[in-house]
Amino acid sequence: MHPLRSSAVVGWLDVFTRNEYKDLFLESLTYCQKNKGLEIHTWCIMTNHVHLVFRSIEGQNPELLIGD
Repeated sequence: MHPLRSSAVVGWLDVFTRNEYKDLFLESLTYCQKNKGLEIHTWCIMTNHVHLVFRSIEGQNPELLIGD
């Protein structure tokens, strides 16, 4: 089964309305895909939170993987 994670910004601030923050988040996901074994099945960036359906193809703990 794939973990479903929803992460919210502290205080539900609308930080993802700015492209530089969205780009930084996407760069981090790309890094984890290339270097940490992150396999993303689907994702959605909202203005103040993110939804991901993913798994670790290297068996890493999901909390540690996404924390990176």
